[in-house]
Amino acid sequence: MKKVLFIIFLSSCAISLLAQERQDTIGPWYTDGDISINFSQAYFNNWAAGGENSLSGTGFLNYYANYREGKNKWDNTLNSAYGIMKSGDQDLMKTDDKLELYSDYGYDAWGDWYYSTSFSLKTQFADGYDYKTDSTNPVSTFMAPGYISLGLGMEYSKSKIFKIIISPITVRNTYVLDNTLADAGAFGVDAAQYETRISGNDTTIVKTKDGENVKVAFGCKVRTVLDYEIWTNVNLKTSLELFSDYLDNPQNIDVDWQATLELKINDYLTTTISTQLLYDDDIRFPKTETINGKEVTVGTSPKLQVKEVLSVGLVLKF
Repeated sequence: MKKVLFIIFLSSCAISLLAQERQDTIGPWYTDGDISINFSQAYFNNWAAGGENSLSGTGFLNYYANYREGKNKWDNTLNSAYGIMKSGDQDLMKTDDKLELYSDYGYDAWGDWYYSTSFSLKTQFADGYDYKTDSTNPVSTFMAPGYISLGLGMEYSKSKIFKIIISPITVRNTYVLDNTLADAGAFGVDAAQYETRISGNDTTIVKTKDGENVKVAFGCKVRTVLDYEIWTNVNLKTSLELFSDYLDNPQNIDVDWQATLELKINDYLTTTISTQLLYDDDIRFPKTETINGKEVTVGTSPKLQVKEVLSVGLVLKF
């Protein structure tokens, strides 16, 4: 939690400086951003229908810094979110956690096409747990996983509303910097290797090789971004990212689709509905079958991951 607060503090300082810079800057830079805080609370006392006290909050920080001059364009985007919830006597639980940075440089080619170099970083702030099974051993943490990609290709951008970046030359590194998760082979890295050693009546299992902290992939990445005002005070932001690894099952396409619908109530209040669909062939889940009337784990397989968040809260634009 201290690490989360420290990162949020640094982000706040950076945003303050950038906001001040925006006021003083005249030239090819355009900056924009917003901070929103959403809360929900429920209290029950002698309530016959039943219920459980709960308190939750989520903070969002988004920042954009775009450059235009001559034949050059450079778009930078920071998206971050962190949410927690306390329900009844249960321990504090994390409900949202995202840190994403995109940087896309383009040089005018012809018409609405640009030669493109794109960079992205995706990770999270804090430890994540599978609260249904274990709330003490994290299943994810900062830079575990972390995804860093760098691609070369072409970008089509006709307006600020829509763009598509096609990068047939892309290097994507998957980082698992937590050694426990790396030894388990989480998120597609090579797991640790062990051997059984017998000495007399004693049998021990010895680790002979640590799990890898990085997996390198080389493939094609396609990312589309749409930011469109559907009706007055109703805005849709959506992005779709596809990646195919040339060297490892290129037919299995990794998918990351995010969509946010923002309904503006007034200058300070908004309702937001956000969804995210993820499919990554390297992220495996237990696969079970019913054998003799019992659920038995028979291996692992990738699954579609779904996240949906509905929130109402305060928004500060800068």
